[in-house]
Amino acid sequence: SLEYRYKLPLKLVFDTYCSIRYDLGTTWIMPESIKFSSLQHGVGTRISWDTPLGPAAISLGRAFVLLKDPAAIDWGQPIFYFSIGMKM
Repeated sequence: SLEYRYKLPLKLVFDTYCSIRYDLGTTWIMPESIKFSSLQHGVGTRISWDTPLGPAAISLGRAFVLLKDPAAIDWGQPIFYFSIGMKM
């Protein structure tokens, strides 16, 4: 994962951040089948706040796969996330 997080100069009740991220990866059953061409990619954006209950975030992400044609991309469905609080 690679993420850039920016603290916005305005405060929406709490400190507010905006992030963009890029993910790369997959899982393989057999180590012999590991290939760079089988990696899946993902991009997303997030707005988050530092709250008394822990971080709160609203995110939107989308997976994609690069096809053999250099200009072709197979996009997945957009996925919406909401989270609040610390992971235990």
